[in-house]
Parts: sequence; C-alpha cells; structure tokens
Amino acid sequence: MIGGPLLMAVIVFPAMAYASPCHKFPWQYPPQVDEPESLKQAREAMDLGLTQEAVELFRPFIRKHPEGPLTEGSRFAMAVLLEADTDPSEAFLETIRHVRAVRQQFPQSVYGPWALCQIGDLYRRGGWGIEAKATFEQFLISYPNHPLTPGVLIGAGLNFLQNNQNLEAALVFRRVLDQPSWQEFYLEAALGLADGAAASKAWEQARYWYEAVHLDSPELIRASPYSLYLKGLTELQVGHVDQGLAQFLLAFNLHPQHQDAGRALNRLSENLMDQGAELPALWFAYQATKKFPGQEPAQYGQAVLLRWVAKDLLKGSEAHFSGEVRPRLAELGIALPATWGAFRDAAGRLAMVAGPELTAEMSFWIAQSFEAQGNIRETLASYIRLLEIGGGTPWEQKARVAIQGVLSRLHEREEWVEFVGYLEMYREILPVLRPSPELQLMIAEAYQKLELPSQAFQWYRRVLSEEAPQEVHEKARAGEVFMADLLGKVNIVKEAGGQYERTYPHGKWIARVASKLAQVALSEEQIEEARKQYDIVLAHAETEEGRVRVRRKIIHVLRNAGRLDEAIREYQALIREQVANSEDALALADLLSEKGRDREAAAAYEKFTESNDSPDLQLWAQYRLAMSYRKLGKVEEADQLFSHLAKTEAPTGGLGTAILATVAAQQSQMNMERDRDRATGN
Repeated sequence: MIGGPLLMAVIVFPAMAYASPCHKFPWQYPPQVDEPESLKQAREAMDLGLTQEAVELFRPFIRKHPEGPLTEGSRFAMAVLLEADTDPSEAFLETIRHVRAVRQQFPQSVYGPWALCQIGDLYRRGGWGIEAKATFEQFLISYPNHPLTPGVLIGAGLNFLQNNQNLEAALVFRRVLDQPSWQEFYLEAALGLADGAAASKAWEQARYWYEAVHLDSPELIRASPYSLYLKGLTELQVGHVDQGLAQFLLAFNLHPQHQDAGRALNRLSENLMDQGAELPALWFAYQATKKFPGQEPAQYGQAVLLRWVAKDLLKGSEAHFSGEVRPRLAELGIALPATWGAFRDAAGRLAMVAGPELTAEMSFWIAQSFEAQGNIRETLASYIRLLEIGGGTPWEQKARVAIQGVLSRLHEREEWVEFVGYLEMYREILPVLRPSPELQLMIAEAYQKLELPSQAFQWYRRVLSEEAPQEVHEKARAGEVFMADLLGKVNIVKEAGGQYERTYPHGKWIARVASKLAQVALSEEQIEEARKQYDIVLAHAETEEGRVRVRRKIIHVLRNAGRLDEAIREYQALIREQVANSEDALALADLLSEKGRDREAAAAYEKFTESNDSPDLQLWAQYRLAMSYRKLGKVEEADQLFSHLAKTEAPTGGLGTAILATVAAQQSQMNMERDRDRATGN
C-alpha cells in the first residue's frame, strides 16, 4: 500500500509541519448537491487515515455513479489511496502514475491544479528534486493566481531545502511571508525559514523563526521530526542545552520510527556523554542501534558505543574493569566488547557498511587499539590505510598527527633503527603523510644518527625548502653544513655555513659551523678567513677549557701563516693566565728559538726541564736547551748537557731515539770544532 496512514497524514492534516503543500483534498461541488451516504462514509474514512476502508467505499460509489462532479472528485481522491504493487521505495512513482492518469482523463477538472501540486510533492518526498522542481514550476506557469500557489511555493522551498539549496529556499519562503493575502501559509513558511537557517548554521536567525512559529503553533514544530531535530541543534548552539535535549526527546517520543528521531537519539547520546552522563548516553545510542537496524542512525549509535569502548579500553585493564558503567550496561542487556580484539571485530564490521566519516573514525580507533598494545607495525599500517581512505574527514588529519606522534616517540627514545626501519618498511607513508617540517627534521636526524649522511643531507635540504619555524630551520641549516662536510661537499659547506652565520649570528650551532668553515679555510690556505672563523668559535665557547682549545687552534693558524710573533704573544698570554699546559710552554720555547730569541728560549727550556713531565718532552726540552746554549756561546754548558743526554740508556720511543741520534751528531760536530780550533791554535 502506498504510504498507508502515513501518506494520509501527509495529505489530510493541514496543521502538520511539512504536510503536503497541496493541503486537504479540495472537495468542490455545489452545496445543493445531495451527497450519498456511501460517499460521506468514504470521505470520513479518508479524513481518519483509514486508507483501505476509504478505497473500498469509493470503488462501489464510482461504479454506481460513473459520471458527475462527485465521481470526478472521488476518482482524484482515490488516486492517492490505491495500493502499490511495486517496491515501497518506488511506491510514490506508482501513485504519480495513478494521479496523472486521472488528470489526463479530466484535463479541465477543478481538481487538476491540486493533482499537479500533489505530483510535485510526491516527487519531492521521493527525493526526485529535479522532477519536483520542474512540476512546481509547471504549476506556477499554468495556474499563476490559484489559491494553491503559496502552498506550491512552500513545496518548492522544501524541495530546495532537501537539496541543500538553502538560499533559494529562503527566497521562496520570504516570498510567501511578504504576501499579506497568503497569511494562512505564514507559519509554514516561517518554519521553512527556521529549518533553512538551522541547516545553514545561522543559529540566531533560526532561533528567531522557531520562536515565532512556537508562539502561534507549537504543534506545527512537534509534528515534524526534522524541525524538532534542527530546533534541538539550534538550542544547543545558542547555549540552551536543556532545551536542545528536550527537543531531541520530543522528536524520539513523537516520531519513534522516523530517521530524524534516530539522529536525535544520537545527538542526545553525544551531549550526555560530553556532560559525563555515560550510562544514559550509551542507553540512547543503544536504542538508536535497535530501532533503526541497517540505517544511518543505527550506524551512528554503534559508533557512539564503540567510541566509548575504545576510550574505556585505553584507560588500561585496571581502570577498565573497575568502573561502574559496564555492570549497569550488563543489567540493561547492553553487551559491549571487553577486549581489543573484540573491539576491532565490531569496528571493522561497522566500517564495512558505514559512510566515509564513520569508516574513517573506526579505522582511527582500530589504529589506536594497535598502538595501545604496542604493535607499532600494525599501528602505522592502520593509520596509513586511513590516510588512503580518509576522504578529507577530520580523522584523516588525526591520523597524520598520530603517525607523527608514533614517530616522535621513537625519536625521543632514540630508537633510530626502528624509526628508520618503519619508514623503509612503509615507503608509501611519506607521499600520503605529507610530513611536517618538524617530522622531516626528525627523519634527517635519525639518518644522521645511523651514520647515513647522504640520506640525512637530503632530508635537511627538504626541510629548508619548506616554510618552517625558525628553530627547525636553524637546526636543518646546521645539519646541512655538517652532513655536507662528511660528504666532502666543500662548496656547500662554505655556502650553507655562510648562510647560517648570516642568519643566526648567535645561533645554537654557530661555534660548530664556524669551526667547519675554519677547517675549510685552512685546507684552502685562507689564513685570514680561518682566523676569522676561529675568532667566532672563541666568542661562543661555553667553557674555559673550550676557549683554551680554540686559542691553541688560533695559534696554530698564526704559526702556519708565519706570524710567529703573534703566536708567541698568544702562548705567553696562556701562560700568564695560568691556563697553559706543559706542551704550550714547550711550544713557546720552540717558537722563541725559531725566532732567534735564544736567551728567552733558553730560559723557557730551563724552566720546563725543572718540571716532571713526560720523558719524551723532557728529552726534547733538554736537547733544545743544549742547542740554545750552543747558539749563545755557552759551549761548556751545551757540552755538559749533550754528554748527559748521550748517557740516556732508555729511549722512550721513536722521538727519543731520533733525539739521541741528533745529540750524538751534535757532540761529534762539537768535537770536530774543538779539534780544528786546537790545530789552528785558537
């Protein structure tokens, strides 16, 4: 049967929200006509929604009275009451065929406009928006000044609403409101405006129009589950939570079988859950799953239940089994998964039949379940699948954040092998993940830690190509310098190092970068540049020990440049500041000797030989002191010291052996000089 009592409710009762815009069947015949009792009974049955009884009364009347105004009206009335022999989802099409057949039979009938209006509304209710729009437009062209015109306009407005054309709907409803002679349709147009505003999320405007309708005809709103649902949303959005929940309850209590009532149940559940009322929230969600099996409200209700299960299991086993909610649910006959495995089974079944957003959400919670169990491999695989099917849902972005969180935790724990291993295992992760600069930096650092400079270098450069926060950019620039140095890319070391120094003159890695630039400058014999870079390193050294090491490097640069006087002054400063070691003192003595400042050199060597330093250094100092004595003409002191050195029995190594060999040579030369002097009488 086509719609049964539901269809009759749509047609007969003009006070119902979104009743047929064609309104009550317009019986039209002269009042003096004597109406047979059988027709009166048929009309009464029709008014009461007794479809089958009405048809059984109309049929004999029509057979007995095949012609006349009463029969004509009866044929039009019965056309919308005939049983359908087709699938219920297409029943409206059969009704349309019946109505059209009668309209063609009586092309000039006074019921023709009502029939055309009815056809348009049947298309609208069947979801055929284009056909509904065309039919309503046909009516307005054919009957521009008909009393049903405002009703047809409301039908057209509702059709726009159903197709999310809210602006067009508002314009149509406004047209009805602005016509004083159509006052009878004012409230229906106002309710259309309210619903359209709510659907557009213009909450304050929606609330105004709902209040306007409520003051005059609250039953108009209560009669429409769609309006009750949207009014509930509106109340929530303007901060009237209790009023919003009351509207949802009304939708469910007054229209328990309507899908909007199911949506209201889920909204009730979600809001109660937000308020911490878990038990009633879960009960309402469960009702949605039971009352709307296989339909969207059931899917969303199941999602509410599984969402709670996931969060409950994430608390851990102790918290999970110590709560009061599960025992109460069991008392109510509501069984929910108690393990991650059972949860994944239920979530997977829902994901197979639900729409994109719920499918994405369930996929997210499944990934969370693997993460909770420490199964990183399945966690990442699940998140990656979600990215591939996410379809722009909020859960897609949550998956991106979650993946970066997993990798970040591996990075924090310095599990470099695992970090890189998962990236290599899921090579497809990076194109779909679109990693943030922060994650790219982590990847670069992981490769660096695993001593894979080529991969690290590429990732550091990738970070630098992005709009990254300053701290990320700075670290990447420094990493580029260090990896280029390891890879022998001297030009990049110079270029990137210079950029770092210009951009971050007081940066965290300025000393290391300057040190690399100094090494490059030394290799290219650019002494002044090397000195400049070491000065930068010195300025940013954090400890006294570090500063001394840098000062020694600067001295080394000065020596290589032949600037011995400056090198001597630097060593003297180290000694004066009491931060020099024995090697510094010996190096100073050698420099003094090299500059021909033999007296100062001898004094420095003498002071060094008084210390208890390594045998090698002592041997070298004594040898150099003997050489200084010789240059100063202190032949006897030199000879004594050479003789002492020659008696050393245990050379300490290669250096000691070389020194002793040199000592022997010096002694031999001195003996030859003495023999020559005696021979000449000097």
